[in-house]
Amino acid sequence: MTCDTLGLYARSAEDLQLLSKVFQLTDDEPIPPRPFAIKGSKIAFCKSPVWEKAGPGTRAAWDKAQELLKKHGASIEDIELPKDFGKIKQWHANVLAGEGRTSFLGSKYIIIFRPIQ
Repeated sequence: MTCDTLGLYARSAEDLQLLSKVFQLTDDEPIPPRPFAIKGSKIAFCKSPVWEKAGPGTRAAWDKAQELLKKHGASIEDIELPKDFGKIKQWHANVLAGEGRTSFLGSKYIIIFRPIQ
């Protein structure tokens, strides 16, 4: 199903490495030769279509994160999603309903095979 996500559980990093081999998971990109540095980086902040529901704690954390990143030399940019993203909740519901139909309404169309006489 397109809305399902594989979750791996392990007791150790070694177990996760074993699982990654079993599932043939590989990194898309090699690990960078030097660690990520905040100073000089460009970081975008994007509010979701339900931002108006964000409480005061979320809004304060948002502002504090921008403040700290700027303080440490990051360039911050606020970006906006295209207007159509306002429909994302309905799109998600449509996908879930469509996929659920195959699981929960499949029994309506049971085909019974009988031996030919």
